[in-house]
Amino acid sequence: MKVRSLLLLSTLIIAVFGCSDKKNEKYTGDYSNGNLISEFNKVLTEAVITDLFSPPVASRIYAYPNIAAYEILRLSTDAPTMTGKIRGLKPLPSNNDPVDYYIAAMHAFNMIARQMVYTEGAIVEFEEHVLDSLTKAGVDEAILNNSIAYGDTVADHILMWAMGDNYKQTRSAERYPLLKTDGSWLPTPPDYTPAMEPHWHELRTFVIDRADIFRPDSMIRFSTTKGSDFYNAAIEVYDAVNNLTDDQRSMAKFWDDNPVVTEHAGHIMMKNKKMTPGGHWIAITSMAVREFDKDMVDAAMAYAVTSIALADAFISCWEAKYYYQTIRPVTYLNDLVSPEWTPILQTPPFPEYPSGHSAISASAATALTALFGNEFAFTDSSEMRFGLPVRSFRSFEHAANEVAQSRFYGGIHFVVSNEVGARMGRQVGQVVVDELLDANNAKQAN
Repeated sequence: MKVRSLLLLSTLIIAVFGCSDKKNEKYTGDYSNGNLISEFNKVLTEAVITDLFSPPVASRIYAYPNIAAYEILRLSTDAPTMTGKIRGLKPLPSNNDPVDYYIAAMHAFNMIARQMVYTEGAIVEFEEHVLDSLTKAGVDEAILNNSIAYGDTVADHILMWAMGDNYKQTRSAERYPLLKTDGSWLPTPPDYTPAMEPHWHELRTFVIDRADIFRPDSMIRFSTTKGSDFYNAAIEVYDAVNNLTDDQRSMAKFWDDNPVVTEHAGHIMMKNKKMTPGGHWIAITSMAVREFDKDMVDAAMAYAVTSIALADAFISCWEAKYYYQTIRPVTYLNDLVSPEWTPILQTPPFPEYPSGHSAISASAATALTALFGNEFAFTDSSEMRFGLPVRSFRSFEHAANEVAQSRFYGGIHFVVSNEVGARMGRQVGQVVVDELLDANNAKQAN
């Protein structure tokens, strides 16, 4: 049973962190309502950035800890379980000891997250400070220990489930064989990196029935003939990049979300780390949780549903990418139009059609709209740390639509790929909403 309220937990953490020494100052803040789980997701994002995980892998890393946290927290309320709605997820192990579900959820989140990243130091350190604050504030030692033990039990349960998603098997799968046929994808400059995650579609989906359920129609027919649809689509990219307005350039860079951009200076190569596309939408989720002052359970649901929408969209989109294996604009334009032409964004190392960022953004936006409403205006400052100015949006959908535009202005996608990717993402997101958020559970914000 739950024996400590969220209000008490939040108050205790604030009381101790508020008088922390210099070493712990960075953890001082408002941990009321859903803000604490936002902080755990923020720390997880830092680990994802540090470890240079690819966007698809990052989406998996966000999903499992957030599902675990929600499934524990819902035990303190009448919130519905996701068991039976998420593929392969079984009910959590029972517990007969008195526990604080909030402490158990945080511990389970962290234990799962630590198993999914390489650099776990920040995750460990943050939880140590939270638990230390509770101890100093007088939380019953037996309750604390019981809660940690139950968190461990749930973490083991979720990690065992995660082991069945085929991720481990894809780590040793055969490398992607280049087709070398007209119009097929080839590694792109400046690094000519091998294809990223060609077997990602083989992972178990979370909610959608299978990876290819929303596979779109084929890309426009490949042709090198001037005046053909494909040639015109490429020239459209070429002309757009060569004539960008300041706002279009800013838009492209804001939504780049390439986790590692390489810069070359002679024989020296430097790597600039940034958030993944999924990490960017997790940050947007945090903005909504804070703005609507969500309690811990509702916040956990928001993170779980959004991360699932992201993860399934990646699986679905990657299936289509490696099914069609479409050439990137830079390869086509360098061969036929200008050998020196370069897009303003570094082209990521996987096939072009459909646009992945467009797909996952539309999926996340669909989920967030169901949770918070379609008129949530927000200013996104999450890219300021990377030297980029803020951008403001009328809604989640507005932001997702801008993502699709940004990939065209960045020179890495054809217009049709962005449109098709966004449509696919909305389809995936709607299935996630329909399965996990019924009319009684979707929290439409007024």
